[in-house]
Parts: sequence; structure tokens; C-alpha cells
Amino acid sequence: LPAEIIALEEHSVKIRVPSGALSGIVTVESIYGKGRSQFTFRDKEGLFIDAEEPTDVWNTWGRSEFGTDGGTNGQYIKLTGITQNWSWPGNTMQIVYINPAGTRLIIPEDSNDNIDNYSLKFEYNVLHWSGAQMYMWFSADGGANIDAEDAKQYLWQPFMVNGAPIDLVTGEWLTCTIPLNSFNHNKAAGSNDVKYNNDFSELINFYCFVFGEVKEAGPFELWLDNFRIVKNK
Repeated sequence: LPAEIIALEEHSVKIRVPSGALSGIVTVESIYGKGRSQFTFRDKEGLFIDAEEPTDVWNTWGRSEFGTDGGTNGQYIKLTGITQNWSWPGNTMQIVYINPAGTRLIIPEDSNDNIDNYSLKFEYNVLHWSGAQMYMWFSADGGANIDAEDAKQYLWQPFMVNGAPIDLVTGEWLTCTIPLNSFNHNKAAGSNDVKYNNDFSELINFYCFVFGEVKEAGPFELWLDNFRIVKNK
């Protein structure tokens, strides 16, 4: 579908996505010819959370809230609350994804595939975030919301800029890409040499919660959508 051009510069073009646009490659045409994007618009490869299905299908613990205004495409996960120093978050600052299929989230093309070849991707929009990193991890456990001693965690803290926290406000939706081999911290980040097995058997359920050092309590609001595991290009 053709898109309406909002702004055009030498190295960028801003467009309004037309109603009814589907997933696929974006093509841009100028007097010099056509170019195709290296990314897939509304990429659904490896998608396991799109926040569209009834939330009790996977959100059986009743964590997080959901919104529709200002989303990327339909409903999204909305995490809100107050960050406090080393304080366990409330329900609205957590994600507990219990995979309704109970199967691993990666089905490798061959038995020799490597965890290093895959990444977690998702879209995010930060309205306020100034402290307390987000812990992320997967598990093979059948439904428990437990920060286990042997959990392989990733500590996400985009509010840190040049080693110091800021009150991060992105003002737009961005895409985050985290290689699965970066999920290498154990509980409380005491070690960074743990790793998921290449049989992918631990990658069934998914968890996030906001926890950690905060110099001053403050508002937290983070929108998330389209969690997926993709093979690195």
C-alpha cells in the first residue's frame, strides 16, 4: 500500500502508515530507483506475545495492565507504578508469560542450531523511567513466578546514559534487540557466565520485573509490545 510522506530528508523519510498495512518489506522509490528495507515491517517471526489475545490465556497471574491508545498496532502491555530502592514491584510492574502451549519458544531448523544465533526483540515506548533495571528471564517451569537462583537473566536499563541514570522519555515506539547469549546473569547479577542450553528446553515461559537501586523514588511507565524470538540475520 502507498504511504503518505510526512517529512523527507537526505537520509530519512517519515510516513503515515496506511490503514490496512500488513507485515512485510518496505519499498521506497525515488528518481534514482527503488530501495527495499532490510527489516520487516510489523515483523511476526517468532512472535509469542502480541498482547491482542484475551490476557487470561497467558497472563494467568494477573500481572500488568493493557492499553490501546497510541499503540503500534492494537493492544499493548502497559507497566506503571513507582520505582523505589530495592523494592519488589507491584503487579502492574511485572510481566508473567505462561506459555499456553507449554512448548519451547524456539523450534530450531536443525538439532545443531546454537543459542548464539537468536535474539529477543520487542517494541517499547518509555513515558517515565529513571531507575531500577528490568530483570528478564525464561524458564521451563510449569507456571511459577519465581526468580530462581539459577535463572539466566538479562538486566535491561536503557535509562543509564554514560554511566548515570536519567529520567528517560523516548516519546515514540522503538525496537529493542537482545541477543539470547546476553541472558548471562544469575540471581542478583552475582555472575555473568551462565547460559541457556542449545536444546532450548528452558525457553518456554517468560518473565519481567522492575527491581534495583533507585536514588529517588519516581514514576514509572513503560509500554511494551510484540515480544518475539528471531534468528539473527
